Parts: sequence; C-alpha cells; structure tokens
Amino acid sequence: MILPRLHLPRVTRTHLVGLLIFGAGLAVCARLVQLMVTQHTALAAIAKSQSEDKIEIPGPRGDIVDRYRNVLATSLPVKVLAVEPRKLTQAGLRALEQATNTPGRLTQRATARWLEVRRDCDAEMVAAVQALAKAGVVKDEALHWAPGFKRYYPHQQLASHVLGFVSIDEKFREGVEKKYEDMLRSGERRVLRIADGKGTALGDLGGSAMPAASTSVMLTIDLRIQQKLEEALEKARTEHGAKGAQGIVLDPATGEVLALANVPSYDPNNYGRAETIARRNLAIEVPFEPGSVMKPLTATALAEYSQVNDTEQVYCEMGHWKRGKWTLGDTHPHGWLTLPEVIAYSSNIGIAKFAARVPAEKLYDTFLALGLGHRTGIDLPAEVGGQVKPWKEWRGVDRDVMAFGHSIMLTTLQLATAYATIANGGVRVQPHVVRALGSPDGEWHRLQDAPRVQAISKKAAERVALLMLNVVEMENATGKSARVTGYRVAGKTGTAEKIGKNGRYEHGKNIGTFAGFAPLTRPAAVVVISLDEPTVGAHTGGIVAAPAFAEVMDETLRLLRVAPDYVPEPPPAPAPAATTAPLPAMDAKSTKAAPAAPAASAASVAPAASAAPAAPAGDLVGTPVRKPEHKGRRG
Repeated sequence: MILPRLHLPRVTRTHLVGLLIFGAGLAVCARLVQLMVTQHTALAAIAKSQSEDKIEIPGPRGDIVDRYRNVLATSLPVKVLAVEPRKLTQAGLRALEQATNTPGRLTQRATARWLEVRRDCDAEMVAAVQALAKAGVVKDEALHWAPGFKRYYPHQQLASHVLGFVSIDEKFREGVEKKYEDMLRSGERRVLRIADGKGTALGDLGGSAMPAASTSVMLTIDLRIQQKLEEALEKARTEHGAKGAQGIVLDPATGEVLALANVPSYDPNNYGRAETIARRNLAIEVPFEPGSVMKPLTATALAEYSQVNDTEQVYCEMGHWKRGKWTLGDTHPHGWLTLPEVIAYSSNIGIAKFAARVPAEKLYDTFLALGLGHRTGIDLPAEVGGQVKPWKEWRGVDRDVMAFGHSIMLTTLQLATAYATIANGGVRVQPHVVRALGSPDGEWHRLQDAPRVQAISKKAAERVALLMLNVVEMENATGKSARVTGYRVAGKTGTAEKIGKNGRYEHGKNIGTFAGFAPLTRPAAVVVISLDEPTVGAHTGGIVAAPAFAEVMDETLRLLRVAPDYVPEPPPAPAPAATTAPLPAMDAKSTKAAPAAPAASAASVAPAASAAPAAPAGDLVGTPVRKPEHKGRRG
C-alpha cells in the first residue's frame, strides 16, 4: 500500500515574526509578575528610600517617680534640626557646626541633600542658629525645625542603675526605661522631606499626630534611703580603697526595693561618657562566691531538717581540718563550739561539720527554696540566676565548702532575698522596683501584691534569726560593728577570695560583705553591703562592710519611723570597795577554778515587744492592675 505524501505548511517570514512577538509578550508578562508580585515589597522599600528622607521623632515618655512622687525621669521639650547642606556655603556650614556643637558633622557631608543635625536643641541653641539665619550666614530655607523631646534625669546619678537610660532616638535603653518600655513610650511624630526621583524637593510634611499622654511609673524606691545608701557605699569604697561597692535595701514583708546602688555609678543624662562597667547593674548581673554570709542559710537547713540543738558541740580542729587532699581552715583557731558560737565566730570547720548532719538533697532544696540558683524575677533587665550545683553532682568537699559560701555563686539581690525570707518568717516574696502605674488622668493604680511562697517554716526562720543576733550582740563576734542604737540587729559577715580568669582563687583580692535585718522581732528592712577588692587596711566583711550597713540601717529605720525594740539596761551601781581580793569561783568537786560561764546561746535571747509598723508610703488611688509579665564557682 502506498501512503499519500504529506504536504506541510510552508514557514513564512510572517510566522517567524508572530512567534517572536508571542515570546516577547510572555517574557514581558513574566517580568511584570516578578516585579509586581515576587519583588514588590523589596522594590517598594528601595523606591521609598530613594524618594523620601525622614526623621522619626519619639513623643514624650511617661514620668518615672519614687514612692513619694519625686520625679526621677521626665521628658523635656526640645527642637529637632535638619538642614540641606547643598544650599549652604562652607562658611555657613562651619558657623552652624559651631552654633550646634557638632564639629565636622556638616562640613564633611557638604554634598548631602538632607542631613539631621541634632535632636536635642535647647532654647539657647535654637536662638544661636536663628541668629545666623537672620544675619544671612545661613539660608533660612535650608533649615528645617520640628518639635521633639529629650529625656531628663533631675537627680543625675541617683538611682541610675534602677532607672537606666534611653537614647534620644529610643533605640538604646536600660533599667526601668527598658523593662517598662511599652508603658512609658509614646507614639512617634515624623518629619518627612519628600523628593521626586531627581531629588527635587516637593515640600515638608508632618507625620502622625502625638497620641494621648503615656503611662507614668511609680517606683518602690525611697529617694532619701537611696541617697543615704549611695553616700555610704562611696564613703566605704574610698575609705577602704575598694574597686567597687554594691548595696540593697529591701522591705522583707512586701519585696519592695527601697534602694539599690552600685558604685562607681554614672549620670544617665550623659550615659555615653560612662564606662560600660559603670552602666551595668552589678547587684543583679554579676554573681560571686559570698563567703560566710552563707552560714545562716546553711543553718536554716539544720533548723528545718536536723535535731541539732543550741548546746551540741562540734570540734573545730583548732583551725585546720584535713579532708583528704584538701585542708579546711578558720581565721582563728577554735576547739569545741556550739551552733550559735559557730555562727557568731564564723567557723568554717564548725559549719561544715554541722552541715554533714543534713542530707545533701535537703541542703540543696533549702538553698533553692531561699531563692538561690535561679532568678528572683525582679522587674529589671539582665538579671542572672547564679549557680548552685545539683546535689547529685557534689564531689569531695563540695558540701563542706558550700556550707560556708564557696563553690556557689549568687548575686547581691539573691542574698538580700534569702535574708528577707528569714526575716519574713520563712515567706519568700518576689523583689520588685515598680509600685504603681499612673494613668493619663493623673490617678495612680497599685500593682497587685508580689508573688510569695512559704519557703521554709516559721519556726526555722525564727531560730536562725536568733543565731544571727549573736553575730552582732556577742562581744567577740564578727559583726559588732553593725550595731544600731536602739535596735536589735540580726546579721552575718562574709569574706571570700575572688576567682580569677584561670579558675583559681586570687590571693589578696576579696569581697567583703555584711547582710542583715532589723528590728529582730518585726523586721522593717534588709540591708546588704558588699565591697569588691578592698585594699586599705583589713579586708573582712566585719571591718569594711558592717559600719556602712549600720549607717544605712540606722537612717532607714529613722526614715521609716520604726520604733526602737531595744533599750539597754542602765549600768549597775558601783560595788563598795572590797577589803580583800575576791576568791575565784570553785567547783564543789574540785580544787580547780570553774570555767567561765559560756556565752548565752541564741535560744536564751527573749524577743522584745513588737516594733511599730513602718509608716505607709504614698497613698494611691484606684484599683490594682496586673503587673506585666517579665521574661526574662568557683570555676
């Protein structure tokens, strides 16, 4: 079978042209889809940047005040200045730099179309620039003004580590300014310079209008106590040649921080001139080995989980205790000591031996319950949690040395919180620095009470408080420099060598601390004072920190109007002159003189009448509102 021949259509020039047109159309459509859909957002941003120069100006932030409504931070009205350098001569640019104190900013960018000069021009600076325009040195049409705001801290460095700071453009923040940014921040006002594709100016436009006034914040800080704390820290640092110092004053019943300071400090009005370390809130950001201030916390575990009484003794090895390849030591040699004496004389060996009577897990649980090993939850940024090694990982002498404050890391705030728990009958309250929020109508609304938990039993807390009383009251104890006239003070000294970068202790570099509370029966304040690397004279906590503690505590109790809880007995009348020397006391069964009566144990100290409660601070109007959520070795 023969198939017929197929006749294919002849390809002409017309066909080729049509195919080319069709292909070009498809390519154009694909490109349009790419530009209008796939790359729309990116290209729009590029177009906007090429056609629009803008300056975003934050609105006025809410005020920050102390618990008595003294203003600590506010926003002042200023002027924002932008210029068109191309319209100005070199002489005009230099004159403008001099008037605005911006050397080199304009002359180095003389060809720019649009340039922001300053966001914080005060009245004097505005007058100087306007005088240049009036004299014809600069063209008035090249100057562009807009209203703005500048953050101002009227008390300079006072409470700077609580307040923090905020930059003029609000891109950089610290402290309360950062933590409560969403409440303090206002809306933004934009000053825009619109230009076409060739850069020809089309005019200046105002941006979004300012919203209603933002929320103000009331702190728990008492400005008077804060000032006293900072003065005492600076005095102690200077007197003892210390690298730095930290301090906290805390209300144990409410968790309110009455004062918090680090020295050296800085002025948030000029935060850019301060060293980075001076701006850090070391009291919550940097943990350290606390030393003997840990002993009352170890004693808390003993009071909670063991049957040790105040008459039982341990042998303190005359100051040197060999433990395998390690040797534990005391500053002074001691023989047999009771628990109250171990705390009062600060025996490392004694507390290590007593701590061995508590199961490791229970000792660890007690440390955690008191707030160690995790963040306290304070409403400030950058808090760290310290370090408490899990009890299953304890090896060698870990438990021994943790009992007196080594191989464990905590912050000054964590230490204050732990002591506040003991002072508050075993109830741990979350520390906080914000007390209330102010609405635009001028009313203040208290935040809900801070979270609290029964961390240890009330009985254990009361027993440990009595042990701490001996540290201050006993004549040969380490904390007698912390005494406050009219009040019974419970506290503890602490001295610990610092750990170097190589993980080893650095001889001669110490941290001296005193922590305590008063009055004993109804504590109104917890105070912690810590000095970093004292170099002049003695470096122990009882010498470098206890006097500053007494100074701050005395002023705090006075300002809070806390009634004295201790009135010393008048000295006895002098006995008539003896005709013969008195004979030594004799033991009925021996011809040897009887030993001196032992020092009164903590259990023998009877509590005094309750102190009057502190005067309420700052009456507030309105209903409580929920506090915003905050997310937050020794080698």
